[in-house]
Amino acid sequence: MNLYLIRHGAYVFNEKLVPYDRGLTETGIKQTEQLRDRLLKTGEIKADIVVSSTLPRAIQTAQILAPAFGVDFEQDADFEEWRNCNEDNLPVNLGPELAKVPPEQLTFYLACPGCETYADFMYRACTALNRLVTKNPDKNIVIVCHGGIVEAAFHLFFGFSPFEPTPVTMFLDPDYTSITHWRRYGTKWMLCSYNDKSHL
Repeated sequence: MNLYLIRHGAYVFNEKLVPYDRGLTETGIKQTEQLRDRLLKTGEIKADIVVSSTLPRAIQTAQILAPAFGVDFEQDADFEEWRNCNEDNLPVNLGPELAKVPPEQLTFYLACPGCETYADFMYRACTALNRLVTKNPDKNIVIVCHGGIVEAAFHLFFGFSPFEPTPVTMFLDPDYTSITHWRRYGTKWMLCSYNDKSHL
């Protein structure tokens, strides 16, 4: 089994608008087209299943990449980015509030009503990843997603706990349209590449 996590392209972000995600910028479209052309040329990803987050930036990325995979993509809300209220109701300055939170509680800190704690997000993302790979043990899977989902895969496959006394036990920032490639051998996962952006 191969699992490819592709981060969406650069996108239009305006936290004053709802929804805040307005799809890809011109740069994001170009980045995604460059990746599509690379994949068409090399044939390096032979996808059996393609799944996209339901956020506009991921859907648009998946639509542009579709010719390189030759299979229809499904949308799954469980692969959305961390729902941390940056759409319309995140407090303007979280710094003073976070400073009051004991370090061991940051993972469980709720920034505003309706958002996810970091623990909530990791549970959702890791559960979704486990569900998909367990259901399709012999397939090559592509997920067009977000940096947080890439980070969740490290937690899941390397056995890191998201419940450490800090909000994150690591911080990953993969580039837009980069590929992170995992391969499973039996019950073991091997990281083949991270943040592959050779098309940019």
